[in-house]
Amino acid sequence: MDKKKIASVLNGIEYPVQLPNIIREELELNNFVAVYFHSDDLVYLKGAISDCLKITDGDYIYFKKNNINHGSDKNTIYKTFDVSILINKCEDNCCYYEELTKKACAKILCEDYELITDISHETFTVFEDGELYCLGIVFDINDIARELYNG
Repeated sequence: MDKKKIASVLNGIEYPVQLPNIIREELELNNFVAVYFHSDDLVYLKGAISDCLKITDGDYIYFKKNNINHGSDKNTIYKTFDVSILINKCEDNCCYYEELTKKACAKILCEDYELITDISHETFTVFEDGELYCLGIVFDINDIARELYNG
């Protein structure tokens, strides 16, 4: 399955999100990550990266590279691409913010139950009792790795 197909399968899923086993397997197998809100202060990442992050409205989730292992053709990125996830918890003008953003290779803004990013992704909807709860995204971790390697 590609990320567009996974997002279409997830589109309209009910809150609280319980990813079907086949989707979890596809996310992991294809180095994809699904990101969605679990509450007003928790964001879940499932797939190639699995984590639960405590956030507040307006926080950014930054992805920082640790290692990128690639093939001899420089286009093959292995599953061992490793990232650290950092969350901005200070004002934009503090010294920590500048250091954080220098190290970041990609970011997602968490705002009003929406995830805003330049990372190539597909979007899906999450509903609660027939009402829109939040928008989630599915992205390929290798898109971040390729950009880092080429950049």
